[in-house]
Amino acid sequence: MFPSDILLEVFDFCHPEPSETRDESIYNWWHGLVHVCRRWRQIIFTSSRWLNLQLLCTPKSPAGNLKDLDTWPQIPIAIKVEGLGNHLNPTQEDNLLTAFEHSDRVCSVTANLLIQPQLEMVVKMMLKPFPALTYLRLSIKFETFDLRILPSGFLGGPSPGLQELDLSCISSPALPSILSSTSNLVALHLRNFPMTNHISTEAMAKHLAVMTKLESLTIEFNHYYMHHFPALNVQVRARATLPTLTQFQFQGPHWYLENLVAQLDTPRLFDLTVIILIPQTRTQATTHPVVQQFPQLFPFIDRAEDIKLSHFGRACVEIHNFRSFVRFDNPQHPAYLTLGEGNYDHTGLDYDKFRPFWAMRPLLGQASAVISSVRHLSITRLDRRWTGWDIAGFLRLLRSFVVMCRPVSSSLTCLRPVLVL
Repeated sequence: MFPSDILLEVFDFCHPEPSETRDESIYNWWHGLVHVCRRWRQIIFTSSRWLNLQLLCTPKSPAGNLKDLDTWPQIPIAIKVEGLGNHLNPTQEDNLLTAFEHSDRVCSVTANLLIQPQLEMVVKMMLKPFPALTYLRLSIKFETFDLRILPSGFLGGPSPGLQELDLSCISSPALPSILSSTSNLVALHLRNFPMTNHISTEAMAKHLAVMTKLESLTIEFNHYYMHHFPALNVQVRARATLPTLTQFQFQGPHWYLENLVAQLDTPRLFDLTVIILIPQTRTQATTHPVVQQFPQLFPFIDRAEDIKLSHFGRACVEIHNFRSFVRFDNPQHPAYLTLGEGNYDHTGLDYDKFRPFWAMRPLLGQASAVISSVRHLSITRLDRRWTGWDIAGFLRLLRSFVVMCRPVSSSLTCLRPVLVL
């Protein structure tokens, strides 16, 4: 008979690796083990924190299991709400309410919803403290950006235990206060964020400055709501240092990027993605022409030692219908850099004047230090539905590599491109 500590190590080995989708196997892996024998059940339940046990509750969970939550061992509760129709039936709503009533045990909330009323229902159930909450994901498929979605009483005040916050297509005046009370965040993802109610770069840098444990950051603005294009006005100010940040993904207008990175130092960053959203309408494209300069982005990259010192030997260009980017990497060095443009729409534009690769060319034109070491280049066009492909812009893009990758010595070292059109 194995001793308890050996069994505990075996049980820990059975725990599946976490994934972004957080499917049911992440939560239910231990169910079969506790039914093997009484000893196994006792070891597992008395080591629930060590094994990171979570009891999954959904609107479709058996009502009997939810009603008997008080009789279960004090296992943390993970609530998952997704794949619902337009309305919950009374039993599903009662199941969800029962789970949220145990707010002192709720450690994880994942709500991937379709319409605003569903999200409002979940938010109303979370207008109280959740002291054990470490993971929160709220997502709505059909964007409404109702500014009342996250009221001031959401989560009952500060949430210092929250480690991962993921909001998609959601905005709220309460968001700054939520960010200011979550200094222990390890991952912060703001996806499809509307420009109509954005947090200023100064406020964003201020909130990020206190997140000394932050490792992953995503800021993605939604192009459909980019109504404001203020002039670029970067002021010299003290920079905030994010000592643990390793991944940063940005999608939005160049002015927000430039203002933000001018205020940040990320010495351990090794994976950076920058997608510049270009104007959507004829008026915006005329008022705010093609971006030609990124005076703050590349000094920001130079302050990230792993990216700065990496000699990127490979570049992969992907051309999609509404997004184009180039990803640099080096198989011998764990550093990655992605530069591109996205979400352009030629509806109502003069096609002869406004073409793709608006932001790609100036980005690459100022990335000579990065491109100069590239020796392997692949270019792939992945979406062929768009027939009006800008071949001239593509050739200018390719020329950026050819010019900057010329051999710097007499040895026979040259760029080897591979095209898949």
